[in-house]
This record gives sequence, C-alpha cells and structure tokens, in this order.
Amino acid sequence: TDKPAHARTSNLNEELGQVDTILSDKTGTLTCNSMEFIKCSVGGTAYGRGITEVERALARRKESTLPQKLGADYARLSGEKTFVKGFNFKDERIMDGNWVNEPRANVIQKFLQLLAICHTALPEIDEETGNISYEAESPDEAAFVIAAREFGFEFYERTQTSISLREFDPTSAKKVERSYQLLDVLEFNSTRKRMSVIVRDAKGKLLLLCKGADRLVNLNIMSAHAYNSDLFSLLPRHFISCPFSLEMKSAAIKAFKTSVAQQITDAKALLTSSSETPETLALIIDGKSLTYALEDDVKDLFLELAIGCASVICCRSSPKQKAQVTQMVKVKTGSTTLAVGDGANDVGMIQEADIGIGISGVEGMQAVMSSDIAIAQFRYLERLLLVHGHWCYRRISSMICYFFYKNIVFGFTLFFFEMYASFSGQAVYNDWFLSLYNVFFTSLPVIALGVFDQDVSSRYCLKFSLLYQEGVQNVLFSWVRIFGWVFNGLLSSVIIFFFCVGAMDHQAFRNSGEVVGLEILGATMYTCVVWVVNCQMALSISYFTYIQHLFIWGSIVLWYLFLMAYGAINPTISTTAFQVFIEACAPAPSFWMLTLLALGTSLLPYFVFASIQMRFFPMYHQMIQWIKADGQSNDPEYCQVVRQRSLRHTTVGYTARFEASKHFEEFSEIKSH
Repeated sequence: TDKPAHARTSNLNEELGQVDTILSDKTGTLTCNSMEFIKCSVGGTAYGRGITEVERALARRKESTLPQKLGADYARLSGEKTFVKGFNFKDERIMDGNWVNEPRANVIQKFLQLLAICHTALPEIDEETGNISYEAESPDEAAFVIAAREFGFEFYERTQTSISLREFDPTSAKKVERSYQLLDVLEFNSTRKRMSVIVRDAKGKLLLLCKGADRLVNLNIMSAHAYNSDLFSLLPRHFISCPFSLEMKSAAIKAFKTSVAQQITDAKALLTSSSETPETLALIIDGKSLTYALEDDVKDLFLELAIGCASVICCRSSPKQKAQVTQMVKVKTGSTTLAVGDGANDVGMIQEADIGIGISGVEGMQAVMSSDIAIAQFRYLERLLLVHGHWCYRRISSMICYFFYKNIVFGFTLFFFEMYASFSGQAVYNDWFLSLYNVFFTSLPVIALGVFDQDVSSRYCLKFSLLYQEGVQNVLFSWVRIFGWVFNGLLSSVIIFFFCVGAMDHQAFRNSGEVVGLEILGATMYTCVVWVVNCQMALSISYFTYIQHLFIWGSIVLWYLFLMAYGAINPTISTTAFQVFIEACAPAPSFWMLTLLALGTSLLPYFVFASIQMRFFPMYHQMIQWIKADGQSNDPEYCQVVRQRSLRHTTVGYTARFEASKHFEEFSEIKSH
C-alpha cells in the first residue's frame, strides 16, 4: 500500500540499530501479494510458457540469458492478447478452447471446473460494462477464478446453496450455463492446509473438490499450478545479500512448498556456490519436521544448526510455529530479533519478537495493530534499519555517554571543593546555579545531539551497509566507551578545579582590593564548566545544523545573561551571586584568560585521543568520513580496502560455523597427540 510509516511505540528506537536476526513472512511481506496464474501441469503435461520472477532472478544471478526461442514465443504470445490482471498465462495449446484437442481433455475440463468451483470468492458485476470482478479472501484464490474465466469457465453467481458457471462445452463448442448445488465448504486453515467443497452436479453426482498442499492432497492429484508473485523487485539490494554484507541472520517463515523455498533461496542468493565462501549454508525445513525440531530434547540442537547457517527458511509452518521459532531465537541467543509480517497469522511472531514490524497490505490490519512500527512495503525496512536504526542507536548511545560526562564534570568539581574545604558542607556554587545546570545551560545541546546528529549521510549508510555492524556489536555503547567518557569527565573536572583554585588563590578581583572569595571562585569555576561541557559537545557532533549552533553557543550566552540578571537582583535573593559578574569577574582579564586556558586544557585530552584513533585505530564510521573527505567514495578499490580494515566479524551465521569447525580441528589435533 501507499500508507505512511507509523511508529506505534517510542521506546525501541535504539534497538532498530541493533537487530541481529530478522524473521519475515513471505506472502504479502517479501512479495506484493499480487498473484498471477502463469503455469499449470494437468495429467502430467506442463502448460504455460511464461517466465516467473524466480527464473528471471536465477538467470540474472548466474549471469545467463533465457532461451531465445522461449523469449521470442513469449513476446509473440504477449502481443496477441490484452493483459488481464491476475492472469499471465501464454500457451496456445489450451487457450481459446484448444484444450479440447489435447489427449487428456477430460482431465483438463475437470481441472478448469475445479478452479471455477473450489473457492469462496464472490462475483461483482459492473452495471455499466457488465464485466465481472471477484472479491476473494486471498490473491491466489482470485487468480484461480480469473484463470478459469479466461479458459472458458466463468464463475458468475453464488448463493448460499449453489454456484453457477458459464462453461465451455466440448460437444457443442459453445458456452452453456450450469449450476452446481453447494452442499458444504471446508475453508482453508493452517491445520488442514487445504480447502474443499462438496457439490452435486446436474446429473446428481456428488463431487469432492479439494486444493491444497501437495503433501496432504495425495489421493489423486489432478493437476498442479504455478502462480507468479512479484518478489524480487520489492527486495532492496542490501537485504538480498544481507547475510553476507551485514552479517545479519535472516529467516523467512511462511507456509509455502519446500521446492519453491529451494528455488527462491537459490534465486535470492541466500545460498551461494561461490568459492570465496564455501562454508555458507542455508537451512530449509517444513512444518512437519519443525514440529519435531521444536521439541524440548532437540530444540537446542536445532537452534545450533540454524545459527550455523546464513539463512533459514521454514515452509508450511503454522502461526504457532512462527511464534515458537521467534521466541526460541530471542530467548536462546539473547540477540535483538525483528519480525515482519502482514497478516493475522503473523501476529504471534510479531508480538514475540523484540521489534515487530507490521506491513499494511491486503490481508487486513491485524499485523499492523499488533506491531511496534507499521510500514507500507518490505523494501522500506532497508532504510528503517540501515539509516534510521543506525542514526538512532548512535544518537542515543552518544547522548547517554555525554550525560555521564557533563554530570561528572559538574559533580566532581563540587566534590573536590568539599575535599578542599575539609568537608565543611559549604557548596561552592549558588543554589540557583545548582538547580539550572541541567535545565538551561547544558540540556539543549543534548537534545540537539539526540535529534539531529548524523555520523554519515543516509546515502553512505545505504552504500556501506557494514556500518550497521556497529550497532549489532554494540561498539558505541560498550563498557570501554562508557568508562572512557567517565574518565574524560574526571579529567576535565580535575583540570577545571585545580586551575581555578591555583590561579585565583590570593588574587584581588574587586576594585576595593578584596581577594577572591567563595562567590567569585564559584562563578569562575561554573563558567569554565559551562564552556567545557558545551564545547565538548561541539567536538563530539559529526553533523552541524543551525539549531545545534544555536543551542550550543546560545547556552553559553544564556549563562552570562543569567549571571548578570540574577546578580542585579536584591542580595537577599541573589545571595552570593550579587554583582559578582559585573563588579568582580568581567573587569578582571585573569577571569577571561583562566576560562580560555581551562577550556583548552580540558579539551586537549579528547582532541589528542580522537586524532590518534582517527589516524591509527579508526572505527568504521570514521573511515567512511575519511572516504567522503578525500572524495574517494566512487573508487571501488579504495572502498573495499576500507571495508576489509574495518570489518569485525561476529559469531553469527556461517562465521560461527567456520569458527566452530576450526576449534574442532584444533581439538582433534590435540587429542591425536
């Protein structure tokens, strides 16, 4: 659909940048849920010369071309008839009534009757044109009814007790109207995995017509069909190769045929035969096998096998199994899981995952109402995670670390003064200074950091998808990084306190010759703190906007304005701040020199550390910033070097399996000795 994205919760923003495993539905999620009848097999004979999206994607991946004759015949047949939505079948052998000339025409007739009868669709007749359209529960059902109509078996009326068709009669070569008495309808469900109708024809013969999974409808398979769904045009480039480019595990959980799963896996490049990654595997398991795999005694073994694969596809799975797989992955691995689906059968999976993404498709709004974030199409998930997920993770991580820093700088200057004053209990700062520090003078830059900061642009986030690993590996909010900011705050507070105390001791600041008192020391130290924490913010920001400039420098200016205004109030209210700036601090050159000296010295350690890290130990986003600054973003060789230098492998997917096999070989060698 074209509905805008909607965040239904606001407390999962940082987790969008830390997703390790994606569990996705197929129909309506990876596809656009628009089915086309394209091929069928009746009585052992295959009909249909169309080219499916799987065949096209497989040919593109293998860098081969489709047979010229097939392409020419398909183009010729495509031009002979107008396009019908839901029907993309091209084969003159059974089109336009030619099926009567086929060796097994009676079987073909039964197949077409089944398509026209075995369904729950409702016909809608346009009063102006007389054309019939169909309202069906699922797109594939609509495609079957449309296909039957195009083959000459038009379903035009439905009541509580009958179904009426206009059938092509092989004897008279004309269409005749026939009505079938509808005795019962056994609708499709995830347990039966089939749909059946019981009807009585005009001759009084009872018929049980059934369609469903090939493994269950095994008494007498009349025919098989192939419908095409637009799958790959909706899948973004990065997510087709996500198990390798992101080291992010993907799992598609959907009830569809195992052979189809194998074709889709091959065409999507989830399973590759490249000699460069011979250890890459994909796991395909059906619902029946999954039932045994989820039992308590083998659940851990199944999970270990699944983790060792780059991609996992569960076919013919029930909604309960989807939820069980999601819960198992979330609980056992401890990683951040994301589930995405569009139907009511995906609700359990969406609710079990750490992050639930609902797609507003044609299967209702149940998935959207149960989700954390609603999007219109699966392809929007790429930008949601790689761009906004990474930005949110970085912003929140940096914001928390900066909160630690600015409060440690402020708090430890108070602590050091208490030590200096022999723990007398006298605060060096005015009461209003203490109250407004986190309200006005340092809060606005933090808000700007959490809203606007970008380490790299959205274009580079999408181009260098490995940048997402920083969130998966949690490198921006590790204990090392947190303690680094804590140490930086301690160092800044030490520099500010001892510079102020050492430089102002026994100095005369007023015209009367009075030496520095508690009020002047407190105002000077507070000024240094405000300058240092705001300028530290300026050094930490990667992406400046006018708002950030306004908040950072405006907070510093606001401190001076407050100090002058508050100091002008009656001393019974302003207490130690009365005229301290106008009479003592502002006229003294040493006040301004001390502020600049404390500022430069406090920021120097961070500046040196950042320079050394950028030069010798750059993080991945810093390397991308380098590429952008050097103007080499379009040089593939240079970009590849950056990728290799910055890649830190995680123990997911084929990397885990490779490491496990290496450890097993080492263990075998030790045991042999």
